[in-house]
Amino acid sequence: MEAEINFIIRPVRGVTEQENKSIEGCIASAEKSGIKIYDPFLHTNQNDDTGYNICMQNCAAISRSKKVLLFYNPESLGSVFDIGMTYFAEKPIEIINNGNLKEKTSDLFELFLHEYARNSYSRTIFHNDVAIRKARMPQYDVIEYVWEPCKKDLLFDFGMAFMSAKPIILKNREKVEEEAKKQNKKSFEKIILHLDSMWRK
Repeated sequence: MEAEINFIIRPVRGVTEQENKSIEGCIASAEKSGIKIYDPFLHTNQNDDTGYNICMQNCAAISRSKKVLLFYNPESLGSVFDIGMTYFAEKPIEIINNGNLKEKTSDLFELFLHEYARNSYSRTIFHNDVAIRKARMPQYDVIEYVWEPCKKDLLFDFGMAFMSAKPIILKNREKVEEEAKKQNKKSFEKIILHLDSMWRK
């Protein structure tokens, strides 16, 4: 019988030593109980000019996982994208550092995370909106975006779209190209430009 595989969503860039120790402790505890953990920091090839191949590897790993663990860092935008993929794939999520997620918060995304982790039937406006969007995505021939950087709701939606494997088209490509030129490292702007180029061919 094959061991259960769980994916862990965790910050990769700018991780503190304390965060790394906490993440390593959670992984060690899971693996001690016979569960294999797919850690993108260790198992995903991070050598990628755009970030597209990283997302493809993580998308496949999430799809294969029975459950997704979340080490939540409110500053990690990459985690928001991965949570979007996880939600679309209908994988259960477990928050392993609840201390970073306030129980009483006005942040709609964090309220959604509480509901998602508990499989709660009560829903915030954000949760209702993403549930409707998720239900409609399979019906779309193409998913179009007017891209704006650093917006959590847009990154979450982009994660769902990426997992759906639908064609993704940019409606403001020139603006996104200008933004991408300012970036030396991989970025979501470069990823969505890559997807836009793929589907326009």
